[in-house]
Amino acid sequence: MHARLWAETRAHHLDLESRFSALDMESPSGYRTFLAAHALALACADGWLRALQSPFGEVIGGLCRDVEADLASLDAARRARSRSVRHLDLATPARDSGILYVIGGSSLGAGVLLKRLRGSDRTGAGSATRYLASERLRLLWASVRPNLAALPEFGPPADQTIRSAQQTFECFGAALQTVEQD
Repeated sequence: MHARLWAETRAHHLDLESRFSALDMESPSGYRTFLAAHALALACADGWLRALQSPFGEVIGGLCRDVEADLASLDAARRARSRSVRHLDLATPARDSGILYVIGGSSLGAGVLLKRLRGSDRTGAGSATRYLASERLRLLWASVRPNLAALPEFGPPADQTIRSAQQTFECFGAALQTVEQD
């Protein structure tokens, strides 16, 4: 299932990756934009998972708190709150597995970005790396992978997982666009 999921979400993944890569992550404003977009998208995903009664809702809630703490550390608390109040009004995906695939899979890029930020003194990120360094994120990915492997490659559960992952990528893209328009 993982190979099919990657193949059918690859364009979404690459589009989102290029949009986030366009941010100057070593500048304070670029890193704040990254965090604010993640705060908005994770809040949306948290609502989806709670609506789906997913046992992973609390994990995503913890990631939301990590991002908000990072924003507060960057003295962007006022803007973080104003963005958090606004929410993305997007339809809830049919399955949590696609949502978790996108968020859990982001732990791989988070590790790379964390190393880059810690090697730069331009961001002023300092300790504002709770989200990127989150053990929750790594553990989520470790638990998602076997769940995905257990899914059949074809049929309604697989199709719903793929569509849920696509919706989640779209959510992160909408969050970035919303934050950039501020």
